[in-house]
Amino acid sequence: MATSDTANTIATASLELAKRHQVVTTASPLIAQVKKETDQCHQRIENTATSLSKVQEDTTSCRETLAKLEQNADGLQHAFDTIDQIDKVVQAMAQTLAQVTANVDEMDKAIAQSTSQKSALPIPFLTSNRSNEPVQPYFPPPKHVDIISTDQLFGS
Repeated sequence: MATSDTANTIATASLELAKRHQVVTTASPLIAQVKKETDQCHQRIENTATSLSKVQEDTTSCRETLAKLEQNADGLQHAFDTIDQIDKVVQAMAQTLAQVTANVDEMDKAIAQSTSQKSALPIPFLTSNRSNEPVQPYFPPPKHVDIISTDQLFGS
């Protein structure tokens, strides 16, 4: 009977050890940790996929916008060229106006001097007869003014 008691004790001890050290019981914290880490990795993968999708959409939108800007660049360049030509016309007109104004001022001064000139010698017989006659003003020839045609400015 000693062998049967020993066999019983061994069987009982082995059942008790098997219950305490079951694979499921021993591995369940490890399995839970692995599951938790796997879930976190899965969540990061989903977040990365969402971010990647958003970046792809933004990239597509930027490419479309750049394509539109490139299409409109020629129109903008033409507008800027036209503005530059108009600026040349305005500058040429301002220069011409300044020259014409200077000529008119010089002519006004010359006319004013010729009509208000008095004789340097107060001789009565020279001035007495002429006081009733109108004085012919002196018109000096105007100075040259460069007037640029629009054909020269625009190269037509």
